[in-house]
Amino acid sequence: MGGWGVAPNDKVLLRVPPPNTKTVETETITDDVTNPCLRSMVDKTIAANVTNKINSLIQSIFGTSTTMNLSFVDVGNLPSNVDGYTNIESGVINGHLDGTGKLNIQIQLDNTRLPSYSQQYIARVIMHEALHAYLTAIGTTEQQQHETMIVSYVTQMAAALQQMFPGLSTADAENLSLGGLQLTPTFLATIENDMNLDGTFTATQLAYSVGATGLRCTN
Repeated sequence: MGGWGVAPNDKVLLRVPPPNTKTVETETITDDVTNPCLRSMVDKTIAANVTNKINSLIQSIFGTSTTMNLSFVDVGNLPSNVDGYTNIESGVINGHLDGTGKLNIQIQLDNTRLPSYSQQYIARVIMHEALHAYLTAIGTTEQQQHETMIVSYVTQMAAALQQMFPGLSTADAENLSLGGLQLTPTFLATIENDMNLDGTFTATQLAYSVGATGLRCTN
């Protein structure tokens, strides 16, 4: 579901109810990422100073309650247009609750292309997938999640990126945060048509991924 490509089973709805504000925390978080660049970015994104809503939201997911267990892994078998994926089966990530009733969530990060992209881009993918985990935990259907993100969380995600990467422009932060959301009704009807951001969006996504813009991992 991550990246500026859209996973084959991603769907969009024309109407989305207001986001649930239920607090969600986890008992454990496991970083099973083996690629050094991706592992470092998972740690940096989680540890970023919490002074804005999106990072507060991500931090709440990685908390100390008994609601769910979350793990990050890196894989090499995601479709070529997918940078990250939060697997959802029958409304439950990873298909089931464990023996103690906790929701088990696994976020998969692409380890074939993503490590060569900018740190700003990678951090956005991690935030995007963390939001999928959060929205699933509070009961937002898979079909509603991208539209909910673009309506309620893009601004906060952009602010989080600017906090992690001082000097990142608001325009670049916002266009990065729109990654993976370009097939939603709001993007197509409001952002692409009314705000005329499509060209800037595409250029920003390319510059921070396959281009040379942004910070790159050294390992």
